[in-house]
Amino acid sequence: MDTKIVSCEKTNHEFKVLLDKTIFRYKAGGQDCDKGQLRKDDIVFEVVDVEEENGKTIHIVKGKGSLDIGDEVLCVLDWERRYTLMKLHTAEHIFYKSLAKRLPDLELKKLWLTFDDDKREGNGTIVIETSKPLDWKILVEAETEVNKIIYENRSIKTYISNVKDLTKDVRIKESLLKRMNQVRIVEVEKFDKAACSGTHVERTGEIMFFKITSIEKKNAQSYHLNFKVGEDALNFALTVSNQVLWKAQSIGYNPDEVIYVLEKHEKLRETLKGLKTQLLNTIPQDIERNKEIVHNIPIYYYVCRGLEVKELTMLGRRLKKKIEGNFIAILVGTNETASFIIASKGVNLDVSKILKEFLANYDCKGGGKPDFAIYGIKKPNNINELLNNLVNRFRLEISKILA
Repeated sequence: MDTKIVSCEKTNHEFKVLLDKTIFRYKAGGQDCDKGQLRKDDIVFEVVDVEEENGKTIHIVKGKGSLDIGDEVLCVLDWERRYTLMKLHTAEHIFYKSLAKRLPDLELKKLWLTFDDDKREGNGTIVIETSKPLDWKILVEAETEVNKIIYENRSIKTYISNVKDLTKDVRIKESLLKRMNQVRIVEVEKFDKAACSGTHVERTGEIMFFKITSIEKKNAQSYHLNFKVGEDALNFALTVSNQVLWKAQSIGYNPDEVIYVLEKHEKLRETLKGLKTQLLNTIPQDIERNKEIVHNIPIYYYVCRGLEVKELTMLGRRLKKKIEGNFIAILVGTNETASFIIASKGVNLDVSKILKEFLANYDCKGGGKPDFAIYGIKKPNNINELLNNLVNRFRLEISKILA
């Protein structure tokens, strides 16, 4: 599109440009903005962002050269980005309506339709709330229906309607009903009508394929649902499918037995969780029997095999509450890595600083406070020797301040 610059402001190596007409769309309604280029003669300027200011479309532009009021420029849209956002947005309408059929009290709180310029792929996210538990059975049913509608290549119509003429089957926010006289409707043939100002495809078949990629439960009623469309969705599905096939082969199972293996794994994990809880309840008693006394200050030390950092941290804090008087407790957890937790009470030593210095040659990572420290290293072969040396280090440090 050929156009002219109406206003231009240069700030921090960027231009804020207002055009007399534009093909670029600013970010709105959860849909990311367009990007592309402005071309002035042989000079190319990159449109890196598009914003809305007082109802006007402002283009954030970078490039070497000058832009001035009255300059004639050519708008070149990043069509792959725009078209992906269009497919994501139409798919989101169909997906939400399909979920709403199964979850009557469903509410759409937020949505994000984005495009990664480096990876050249799009991603959609809807934030929903429902009092009914949302499981993969419901999601798979909805996903199947979305792909059925895509396969049927239904038409998408957009039109302007007076708010007073809207029928009950139109999805629209209450805030729009109160402040708008007219709204733009996006209608998916024989399936959904919704007030929307975003860009959409003309037929559902253009979406090609829809795939839910993850579900994140935020609280009892709130969920983040992520999805992809088109080739991005196909690539995701193929990648996951191949990974499952390879893993099934590597552990000696057929692909159709993977669900059985996962269910068995889940039961074992729950059993292990229960055993760990029992272990965490008995460890403090064992730790209190495993100690050295240096100048009337006990140094407790214990190797907790198979415990994660989170569990060790819980154990360390439990010891601080349970043990009366001054003390130092050194806990070492061994799993795929080695984790060190040191808790102290009433001892004038910075245990975090001491532990960091002690593990300096092991490429340690972590941090803490003077009375509580958490550090991790790659699992060494000599964990017991390392623990004994650490106990000796604290024996020496205590002797320095109390001798």
